[in-house]
Amino acid sequence: AAEKKAKPNPTTKLPLQQVTSYQSKLLPLALKDPGNFAVPSPITSVRPKVYNLALGKGVCTDRAVADDYKYDPLINKFMTPGMIQQMAVGQLYNAFNAPTFKEPTLIMHGEADGLMPPYLDDNWLNAIGSKDKTSYLWTGLMHEIYNEPVKNEPIKITVDWINNHNK
Repeated sequence: AAEKKAKPNPTTKLPLQQVTSYQSKLLPLALKDPGNFAVPSPITSVRPKVYNLALGKGVCTDRAVADDYKYDPLINKFMTPGMIQQMAVGQLYNAFNAPTFKEPTLIMHGEADGLMPPYLDDNWLNAIGSKDKTSYLWTGLMHEIYNEPVKNEPIKITVDWINNHNK
């Protein structure tokens, strides 16, 4: 099978808010009211646009899927300062509110993902308050695990997980 069950190393289990990589003026806002903070992006944050160089690399081992991703008009190919700022807001919100997330959770990640490092899943898994959490790290797969040549394996695990939680 292409997957192996992900098991976080106990020595890496730190509160997510201690390992967040974003430290700025947003941090005091998040600390003050973790459940309700926002930072609007000014109109000037839509420029400059920076091309996302990672796009298309690390998406999928199937070259056709990676090319489709690269040329899909619905995929945002640029990043702006405002987008980066709002991603940071989301990261902080998740970090400070993770313990309140108690829903059943299935995390599936390609070990060779070129867009998102798999350790972020471990951080999230360790931080959430859910008692029902499962994580798979798919060896050799990239970002689009459901579009990989072995897509039937992650699809089956996902469907089985959903069916088991709908009993």
